[in-house]
Amino acid sequence: MKYPTITAVMVTLGRLDLVQESYACFKAQTYPNKKLLIVNDGGKKEHEALKKMVRFDRDLMVLHVEDRKTLGELRNLSIEYAPSDLTIQWDDDDWYGPHYLERCAEHLATHELIGERPARYYNVKTRHWRVFQNTYHAS
Repeated sequence: MKYPTITAVMVTLGRLDLVQESYACFKAQTYPNKKLLIVNDGGKKEHEALKKMVRFDRDLMVLHVEDRKTLGELRNLSIEYAPSDLTIQWDDDDWYGPHYLERCAEHLATHELIGERPARYYNVKTRHWRVFQNTYHAS
C-alpha cells in the first residue's frame, strides 16, 4: 500500500511543555509516512530547545518566526512551508490518539477537506470530557 506523506503543522508561541506532549502524540502515530512542522513564534531560548529536538528526528522541522504575526498568518505560513501535498492541523495544546493521522489519510483519499464533527475535548485538570455538536466549521 502506498502512503502519501502527511505533514502535521503546529503553531506555538514557545510553549515547550505543550509542544513536548503534542510531539509525543505525533511520535506515537501509526501512520508510517509523516512529518511534523513546528512554527515557533516564541523567543530564541524556545527556538534553541526546538532545534535540539530536530537533531534527533528526521521527521521534525522547525521554523522560527522573528516578528509577531496573527495565528491565521502563522497557520498560512505553516501550510506554505509544509513539504507534502497532505497537510493536517496539529495543535500544540491537544492530544491525539495513535490512529489520528491514519484516519485522516483514509478520509483524505476520498475527500478534499475533513474536520471534526462532533468535536470532543478533554479537560486534563478536571478530567472531564465535553462534546460539542459543531455545525459551523471543522473544529
